[in-house]
Amino acid sequence: MAHTANNDGADELGAVVARPSLPFPGLAIVLGGREYILPAISAKASRVLWPRMQAVQAGLEENPLDLALEVAFACLRRNYPTIELEALEDLVDLGNCEEILAKAGGNGSFRQWARRQAAEEAAAGNAREASPATMAPPPGIGDASMPELLPLPDGGSPTSTS
Repeated sequence: MAHTANNDGADELGAVVARPSLPFPGLAIVLGGREYILPAISAKASRVLWPRMQAVQAGLEENPLDLALEVAFACLRRNYPTIELEALEDLVDLGNCEEILAKAGGNGSFRQWARRQAAEEAAAGNAREASPATMAPPPGIGDASMPELLPLPDGGSPTSTS
């Protein structure tokens, strides 16, 4: 899928949605089969959650799923004040936690996430068409500069050759 920029500079997949019935514009996200408009994280919530969101990118957050739940709750209650944390516990999962964190961080983070998703989908499509003997890893795999790689249990780097 080709990505183009809209007039507001947002990626096609990350176009900001504004609805008159909601106080804050945001990015659409589907949780439990229902579409929500997830506004960016507020300054108030970011004082507490932003360091942990950055720790996820560095691979240092102990519980990214719990963080995604807290971020989703903080963001969604801006547009849906009656939403309950307990209800979100059944909607936030490993399948959507990265998307939640990327979209809550604003369009810049989401564009990076969307590009990575598109590359993974393209690589998965290519993997189905190619035989294992002729497959090359997707661009960036094995690149020591990739910050999203988690450290190994022994503290070593997953890309080191020592």
